Amino acid sequence: MTNAGSTEAAGQMPTLAELFPVAEQARALERFLGRWSVEGTLTVEGNPLRMRGEWLFSPAAAGWGVKGTLRAEIDGMGVYEEDDLVGFDVETGSLHLYSLTNSAAVHDHVASWSSADVFEFDYEGLQGGKPYREVGRAEFLGADRLQIDSTDHVEGQLSSEMKATLRRR
Repeated sequence: MTNAGSTEAAGQMPTLAELFPVAEQARALERFLGRWSVEGTLTVEGNPLRMRGEWLFSPAAAGWGVKGTLRAEIDGMGVYEEDDLVGFDVETGSLHLYSLTNSAAVHDHVASWSSADVFEFDYEGLQGGKPYREVGRAEFLGADRLQIDSTDHVEGQLSSEMKATLRRR
């Protein structure tokens, strides 16, 4: 308990915040915080479909991560909903993006910052019993603008692609 500080010297139990100060890798996620408008396209089987909605990011676990809730209307498909939880694992030194959607997807992406402005994520698993991979990238184009691109591949073939621009409200 090297981070116990003055509370231990005074005979008190250290707080969780003192024992586990938020890592810089987790603090970097704070850039996502806020309410964002979403506009973009979801291309399925070569057909681009307009997508618009809102993505709300709020703090999670006292700053150890962020929670995201996306609600978007996709032309011809209806409402798409996604809940995300992003956090830093001090034991492995990696970030994780856990996503749950109303399209039956439940993914634990391994993620990383490839630069100060680019957050990348990757998931490999199964879809319909076939090998599946999702590769994505979120790039900050300024304090209030974010570009998110994601591609899905089934058996090595592109199955869908999302391109969305987010603007902080």
